[in-house]
Amino acid sequence: MPPMIAPHELKDKVFSRAVRGYNPAEVEEYVDFLLEKYTELYKENASNVQKLNVITAKYDSLASDEESIRTAILKAQKLSEVMVDTARKQADTMLNEAKARVDSLVKEATERVETETTNLETVRSAAKQFRDQICNSYVKHLEFLKSVKIGTLESLLEDMPEPSDIEKAATVGVAASMPDAEEEQKREIALLTDQLDSEE
Repeated sequence: MPPMIAPHELKDKVFSRAVRGYNPAEVEEYVDFLLEKYTELYKENASNVQKLNVITAKYDSLASDEESIRTAILKAQKLSEVMVDTARKQADTMLNEAKARVDSLVKEATERVETETTNLETVRSAAKQFRDQICNSYVKHLEFLKSVKIGTLESLLEDMPEPSDIEKAATVGVAASMPDAEEEQKREIALLTDQLDSEE
């Protein structure tokens, strides 16, 4: 767009005079009117140009800021993706470690329960076997005492068979836990002997 003519250039413009021309007074009056209007337009145009320059500068600044913002957003997106990926990997690692730890504890507890169960069954079986042997031994002794026809405790004790290893172990264990077990056994044998004598 070509620049506008300055108002003072119009005012200083000089025209040559001719013999047959317009009325100089009317021409000058009309030129003054046009000059006034043109001056207003010139000032308005200058103001608009200044405003346009300001707007253009702001637009350029905003365009630069927009590019900076776009770049910052892209960097933030990439950083967030990296952070999310890192957090996901850490969570997976922690979850796998926790799962492995739980599996190890469960396996250890299961093995311990199985071991304790096996030990308990072994103890129960041994206790039952020992109880059965003791009961069988006492039954044999009772049957033996019933078959013996004697009147004194001394002859009964002399004729009793030698106790087995299990009976000896049982006698030792009972004697250790019950100091008066031997005396109690003698009293029971004496009582049983009296009953046998009375039956005769």
